[in-house]
Amino acid sequence: MIIVLAILALAALLAGATVSESQLAAGMAHTANDQERAAWLAESAVNRTQWLLLQDITAYPDRTLDQPTTPTGLDSRERFRADGVAHRFPRADGDCTVTITDMASGWDLNLAAAGTAGLQTLGDLFSREPARREAFTDLLDKIQDYSDTDDLVRRHGLEREDYARAGQAPLPRNAQPQFREELLWIPGAADFFPADPGSGRLPELRLVPPPGLARPAPSLRPSFFTATERLLRARLGLDETAAKTVLDARRRWQEEAIPLESSLDASLRSRLRQEFLFRESGYYTVTATATAGEGRPGRTLVASFRADRTMASPFLRYHEWQWQ
Repeated sequence: MIIVLAILALAALLAGATVSESQLAAGMAHTANDQERAAWLAESAVNRTQWLLLQDITAYPDRTLDQPTTPTGLDSRERFRADGVAHRFPRADGDCTVTITDMASGWDLNLAAAGTAGLQTLGDLFSREPARREAFTDLLDKIQDYSDTDDLVRRHGLEREDYARAGQAPLPRNAQPQFREELLWIPGAADFFPADPGSGRLPELRLVPPPGLARPAPSLRPSFFTATERLLRARLGLDETAAKTVLDARRRWQEEAIPLESSLDASLRSRLRQEFLFRESGYYTVTATATAGEGRPGRTLVASFRADRTMASPFLRYHEWQWQ
Protein backbone atom coordinates (compact mmCIF):
# COMPACT_ATOMS: atom_id res chain seq x y z
CA MET A 1 0.00 0.00 0.00
CA ILE A 2 2.82 2.39 0.88
CA ILE A 3 4.55 1.65 -2.41
CA VAL A 4 1.34 2.36 -4.34
CA LEU A 5 0.86 5.67 -2.55
CA ALA A 6 4.47 6.63 -3.23
CA ILE A 7 4.03 5.84 -6.92
CA LEU A 8 0.84 7.91 -7.04
CA ALA A 9 2.60 10.83 -5.31
CA LEU A 10 5.48 10.61 -7.77
CA ALA A 11 3.07 10.51 -10.69
CA ALA A 12 1.30 13.60 -9.35
CA LEU A 13 4.61 15.42 -9.05
CA LEU A 14 5.58 14.47 -12.60
CA ALA A 15 2.18 15.57 -13.91
CA GLY A 16 2.48 18.88 -12.09
CA ALA A 17 5.98 19.45 -13.46
CA THR A 18 4.75 18.67 -16.97
CA VAL A 19 1.88 21.12 -16.64
CA SER A 20 4.21 23.81 -15.28
CA GLU A 21 6.68 23.28 -18.13
CA SER A 22 3.83 23.43 -20.62
CA GLN A 23 2.50 26.67 -19.14
CA LEU A 24 5.98 28.18 -19.11
CA ALA A 25 6.55 27.24 -22.75
CA ALA A 26 3.16 28.65 -23.72
CA GLY A 27 3.90 31.89 -21.85
CA MET A 28 7.29 32.26 -23.53
CA ALA A 29 5.71 31.60 -26.94
CA HIS A 30 3.04 34.25 -26.31
CA THR A 31 5.71 36.75 -25.17
CA ALA A 32 7.87 36.08 -28.23
CA ASN A 33 4.82 36.43 -30.48
CA ASP A 34 3.82 39.72 -28.84
CA GLN A 35 7.36 41.10 -29.17
CA GLU A 36 7.55 40.05 -32.82
CA ARG A 37 4.22 41.71 -33.56
CA ALA A 38 5.32 44.85 -31.69
CA ALA A 39 8.54 44.93 -33.73
CA TRP A 40 6.58 44.88 -37.00
CA LEU A 41 4.28 47.63 -35.69
CA ALA A 42 7.24 49.79 -34.63
CA GLU A 43 9.04 49.39 -37.96
CA SER A 44 5.84 50.13 -39.86
CA ALA A 45 5.29 53.27 -37.75
CA VAL A 46 8.85 54.49 -38.41
CA ASN A 47 8.41 54.07 -42.16
CA ARG A 48 5.03 55.81 -42.08
CA THR A 49 6.41 58.65 -39.98
CA GLN A 50 9.23 59.28 -42.46
CA TRP A 51 6.73 59.94 -45.24
CA LEU A 52 4.47 62.02 -43.01
CA LEU A 53 7.50 64.08 -42.01
CA LEU A 54 8.47 64.65 -45.66
CA GLN A 55 4.89 65.62 -46.42
CA ASP A 56 4.94 68.11 -43.55
CA ILE A 57 8.25 69.57 -44.74
CA THR A 58 6.79 70.07 -48.21
CA ALA A 59 3.58 71.65 -46.90
CA TYR A 60 5.32 73.84 -44.31
CA PRO A 61 8.80 74.91 -45.51
CA ASP A 62 9.24 77.12 -42.43
CA ARG A 63 10.62 74.64 -39.91
CA THR A 64 10.45 76.94 -36.88
CA LEU A 65 9.38 74.77 -33.98
CA ASP A 66 7.81 77.05 -31.41
CA GLN A 67 4.80 77.87 -33.55
CA PRO A 68 1.41 76.42 -32.55
CA THR A 69 1.06 72.70 -33.21
CA THR A 70 -2.73 72.83 -33.40
CA PRO A 71 -3.89 73.09 -37.04
CA THR A 72 -5.70 76.31 -37.90
CA GLY A 73 -8.15 77.36 -40.57
CA LEU A 74 -9.08 74.82 -43.22
CA ASP A 75 -5.87 72.83 -42.72
CA SER A 76 -6.66 70.14 -40.18
CA ARG A 77 -3.72 67.84 -40.79
CA GLU A 78 -1.57 66.70 -37.90
CA ARG A 79 1.87 68.29 -37.83
CA PHE A 80 4.98 66.11 -37.85
CA ARG A 81 8.03 68.00 -36.63
CA ALA A 82 11.14 67.47 -34.52
CA ASP A 83 9.50 68.84 -31.40
CA GLY A 84 9.10 65.69 -29.31
CA VAL A 85 5.29 65.70 -29.56
CA ALA A 86 3.84 62.19 -29.24
CA HIS A 87 1.91 60.78 -32.22
CA ARG A 88 -0.27 57.73 -31.66
CA PHE A 89 -0.94 55.15 -34.36
CA PRO A 90 -3.67 52.84 -33.00
CA ARG A 91 -4.34 49.54 -34.76
CA ALA A 92 -6.64 46.62 -34.21
CA ASP A 93 -3.67 44.35 -33.49
CA GLY A 94 -1.71 46.75 -31.28
CA ASP A 95 -0.75 50.30 -30.52
CA CYS A 96 2.27 52.48 -31.34
CA THR A 97 3.46 55.88 -30.12
CA VAL A 98 6.00 57.85 -32.15
CA THR A 99 8.07 60.92 -31.35
CA ILE A 100 10.30 62.92 -33.69
CA THR A 101 13.33 64.76 -32.35
CA ASP A 102 16.32 66.50 -33.86
CA MET A 103 19.61 64.66 -34.29
CA ALA A 104 21.35 67.92 -33.35
CA SER A 105 20.77 67.21 -29.67
CA GLY A 106 23.04 67.30 -26.66
CA TRP A 107 26.78 67.87 -26.39
CA ASP A 108 28.71 67.25 -29.60
CA LEU A 109 31.47 64.64 -29.70
CA ASN A 110 32.93 66.00 -32.95
CA LEU A 111 36.34 66.39 -31.30
CA ALA A 112 38.09 67.10 -34.59
CA ALA A 113 36.11 70.32 -34.97
CA ALA A 114 36.30 71.78 -31.48
CA GLY A 115 38.17 69.38 -29.24
CA THR A 116 36.51 69.11 -25.85
CA ALA A 117 35.45 72.78 -25.78
CA GLY A 118 31.80 71.83 -26.15
CA LEU A 119 31.96 69.47 -23.20
CA GLN A 120 33.64 71.98 -20.92
CA THR A 121 30.35 73.73 -20.20
CA LEU A 122 29.32 70.67 -18.20
CA GLY A 123 32.23 71.30 -15.84
CA ASP A 124 30.69 74.64 -14.90
CA LEU A 125 27.99 72.74 -12.99
CA PHE A 126 30.60 71.54 -10.52
CA SER A 127 31.93 74.95 -9.51
CA ARG A 128 30.92 74.24 -5.90
CA GLU A 129 32.30 70.70 -5.94
CA PRO A 130 36.09 71.04 -6.36
CA ALA A 131 36.78 67.29 -6.29
CA ARG A 132 34.15 66.53 -8.91
CA ARG A 133 35.25 69.41 -11.12
CA GLU A 134 38.84 68.17 -10.93
CA ALA A 135 37.70 64.66 -11.87
CA PHE A 136 35.84 66.09 -14.86
CA THR A 137 38.91 68.06 -15.96
CA ASP A 138 40.91 64.83 -15.75
CA LEU A 139 38.28 63.13 -17.91
CA LEU A 140 38.65 65.78 -20.61
CA ASP A 141 42.38 64.93 -20.80
CA LYS A 142 41.49 61.25 -21.19
CA ILE A 143 38.97 62.02 -23.93
CA GLN A 144 41.53 64.02 -25.90
CA ASP A 145 44.17 61.30 -25.53
CA TYR A 146 41.61 58.75 -26.67
CA SER A 147 40.86 60.61 -29.90
CA ASP A 148 44.13 62.28 -30.89
CA THR A 149 46.57 60.60 -33.29
CA ASP A 150 49.74 60.73 -31.17
CA ASP A 151 51.03 58.73 -28.20
CA LEU A 152 51.80 61.75 -26.03
CA VAL A 153 50.12 61.54 -22.66
CA ARG A 154 48.41 64.61 -21.26
CA ARG A 155 48.77 65.41 -17.57
CA HIS A 156 45.77 63.31 -16.54
CA GLY A 157 45.32 61.37 -19.77
CA LEU A 158 45.73 57.72 -20.75
CA GLU A 159 47.48 56.15 -23.72
CA ARG A 160 48.03 52.64 -25.07
CA GLU A 161 50.21 51.34 -22.21
CA ASP A 162 47.72 52.57 -19.60
CA TYR A 163 44.79 50.85 -21.31
CA ALA A 164 46.85 47.67 -21.72
CA ARG A 165 47.59 47.57 -17.99
CA ALA A 166 43.88 47.95 -17.31
CA GLY A 167 43.08 45.05 -19.67
CA GLN A 168 41.48 47.33 -22.27
CA ALA A 169 43.83 46.74 -25.21
CA PRO A 170 43.84 47.75 -28.05
CA LEU A 171 42.40 51.06 -26.81
CA PRO A 172 42.64 53.99 -27.28
CA ARG A 173 41.23 54.46 -30.77
CA ASN A 174 43.57 57.41 -31.51
CA ALA A 175 40.99 58.66 -33.97
CA GLN A 176 37.53 60.17 -33.91
CA PRO A 177 34.96 58.03 -32.06
CA GLN A 178 32.91 55.91 -34.47
CA PHE A 179 29.92 55.81 -32.14
CA ARG A 180 29.09 57.91 -29.12
CA GLU A 181 28.69 55.06 -26.64
CA GLU A 182 32.38 54.17 -26.94
CA LEU A 183 32.94 57.14 -24.66
CA LEU A 184 32.02 54.69 -21.88
CA TRP A 185 35.23 52.76 -22.57
CA ILE A 186 37.17 55.69 -21.12
CA PRO A 187 37.68 55.28 -17.36
CA GLY A 188 35.55 57.73 -15.41
CA ALA A 189 33.25 58.70 -18.30
CA ALA A 190 30.25 56.80 -16.94
CA ASP A 191 30.38 58.94 -13.78
CA PHE A 192 29.55 62.04 -15.82
CA PHE A 193 27.65 60.60 -18.79
CA PRO A 194 25.35 57.88 -17.43
CA ALA A 195 23.81 55.58 -20.01
CA ASP A 196 20.06 55.15 -20.26
CA PRO A 197 19.34 52.00 -18.20
CA GLY A 198 16.82 50.67 -20.70
CA SER A 199 18.74 51.10 -23.94
CA GLY A 200 22.38 51.74 -23.03
CA ARG A 201 22.30 54.91 -25.16
CA LEU A 202 23.86 58.23 -24.13
CA PRO A 203 21.00 60.68 -24.73
CA GLU A 204 22.97 63.74 -23.59
CA LEU A 205 25.52 63.33 -26.40
CA ARG A 206 24.98 63.99 -30.09
CA LEU A 207 24.79 60.90 -32.27
CA VAL A 208 27.97 59.98 -34.16
CA PRO A 209 26.95 58.78 -37.65
CA PRO A 210 28.59 55.88 -39.49
CA PRO A 211 31.61 56.74 -41.68
CA GLY A 212 30.66 58.45 -44.93
CA LEU A 213 27.39 59.95 -43.70
CA ALA A 214 26.96 63.67 -43.13
CA ARG A 215 26.19 65.00 -39.66
CA PRO A 216 24.71 68.23 -38.28
CA ALA A 217 27.27 71.01 -38.35
CA PRO A 218 29.26 71.31 -35.09
CA SER A 219 28.35 74.99 -35.01
CA LEU A 220 24.66 74.14 -34.63
CA ARG A 221 23.31 74.78 -31.17
CA PRO A 222 21.61 71.79 -29.52
CA SER A 223 17.88 71.44 -30.01
CA PHE A 224 15.77 72.93 -27.25
CA PHE A 225 13.17 70.18 -27.55
CA THR A 226 15.56 67.46 -26.37
CA ALA A 227 17.64 69.47 -23.91
CA THR A 228 18.10 67.78 -20.54
CA GLU A 229 18.08 69.56 -17.21
CA ARG A 230 21.90 69.42 -17.06
CA LEU A 231 22.26 70.89 -20.54
CA LEU A 232 19.88 73.74 -19.71
CA ARG A 233 21.77 74.51 -16.52
CA ALA A 234 25.18 74.31 -18.20
CA ARG A 235 24.38 76.56 -21.15
CA LEU A 236 22.15 79.07 -19.36
CA GLY A 237 23.60 79.06 -15.86
CA LEU A 238 20.22 78.16 -14.37
CA ASP A 239 19.65 76.58 -10.98
CA GLU A 240 17.68 73.36 -10.66
CA THR A 241 14.39 75.13 -9.97
CA ALA A 242 14.63 77.38 -13.02
CA ALA A 243 15.68 74.47 -15.25
CA LYS A 244 12.70 72.42 -14.11
CA THR A 245 10.44 75.39 -14.85
CA VAL A 246 11.73 75.41 -18.43
CA LEU A 247 11.25 71.66 -18.75
CA ASP A 248 7.70 71.95 -17.44
CA ALA A 249 6.95 74.69 -19.97
CA ARG A 250 8.28 72.45 -22.74
CA ARG A 251 6.16 69.52 -21.49
CA ARG A 252 3.03 71.69 -21.57
CA TRP A 253 3.95 72.75 -25.09
CA GLN A 254 4.37 69.15 -26.22
CA GLU A 255 1.36 67.68 -24.42
CA GLU A 256 -1.14 70.54 -24.34
CA ALA A 257 0.09 72.87 -27.14
CA ILE A 258 0.45 75.72 -24.62
CA PRO A 259 2.81 78.32 -26.17
CA LEU A 260 6.10 78.95 -24.42
CA GLU A 261 5.13 82.63 -24.24
CA SER A 262 2.42 81.66 -21.75
CA SER A 263 4.84 79.84 -19.45
CA LEU A 264 8.19 81.66 -19.67
CA ASP A 265 9.08 85.33 -19.46
CA ALA A 266 10.51 87.18 -22.44
CA SER A 267 14.02 87.44 -20.98
CA LEU A 268 14.34 83.69 -20.43
CA ARG A 269 12.89 82.92 -23.88
CA SER A 270 15.47 85.24 -25.42
CA ARG A 271 18.30 83.45 -23.63
CA LEU A 272 16.92 80.08 -24.73
CA ARG A 273 16.94 81.23 -28.34
CA GLN A 274 20.55 82.34 -28.04
CA GLU A 275 21.74 79.00 -26.66
CA PHE A 276 19.41 76.46 -28.26
CA LEU A 277 18.10 75.57 -31.69
CA PHE A 278 14.43 76.30 -32.38
CA ARG A 279 14.55 75.23 -36.03
CA GLU A 280 15.03 71.79 -37.52
CA SER A 281 18.52 70.89 -38.65
CA GLY A 282 17.29 68.48 -41.34
CA TYR A 283 18.52 65.46 -39.36
CA TYR A 284 15.89 63.52 -37.45
CA THR A 285 15.51 60.77 -34.87
CA VAL A 286 12.23 58.84 -34.85
CA THR A 287 11.42 56.74 -31.78
CA ALA A 288 8.57 54.25 -32.11
CA THR A 289 7.31 52.28 -29.11
CA ALA A 290 4.80 49.58 -29.96
CA THR A 291 2.85 46.97 -27.99
CA ALA A 292 0.61 44.12 -29.13
CA GLY A 293 -2.02 45.23 -26.62
CA GLU A 294 -2.50 46.87 -23.23
CA GLY A 295 -0.28 45.32 -20.58
CA ARG A 296 1.55 43.15 -23.10
CA PRO A 297 5.27 43.15 -24.01
CA GLY A 298 6.48 45.70 -26.55
CA ARG A 299 9.48 46.85 -28.56
CA THR A 300 11.05 50.21 -29.27
CA LEU A 301 12.80 51.16 -32.50
CA VAL A 302 15.05 54.24 -32.76
CA ALA A 303 15.93 55.37 -36.29
CA SER A 304 17.96 58.44 -37.25
CA PHE A 305 18.31 59.81 -40.77
CA ARG A 306 18.67 62.90 -42.91
CA ALA A 307 15.44 63.94 -44.60
CA ASP A 308 15.78 64.84 -48.26
CA ARG A 309 12.72 66.72 -49.46
CA THR A 310 13.69 66.24 -53.11
CA MET A 311 13.96 62.45 -52.71
CA ALA A 312 16.71 62.57 -55.33
CA SER A 313 18.00 59.18 -54.14
CA PRO A 314 15.66 56.18 -53.92
CA PHE A 315 17.49 55.03 -50.80
CA LEU A 316 17.27 56.42 -47.27
CA ARG A 317 20.53 55.96 -45.38
CA TYR A 318 20.19 55.56 -41.64
CA HIS A 319 22.55 57.08 -39.13
CA GLU A 320 21.06 54.81 -36.49
CA TRP A 321 18.72 51.80 -36.45
CA GLN A 322 18.51 50.40 -32.95
CA TRP A 323 16.07 48.00 -31.34
CA GLN A 324 15.32 48.15 -27.65
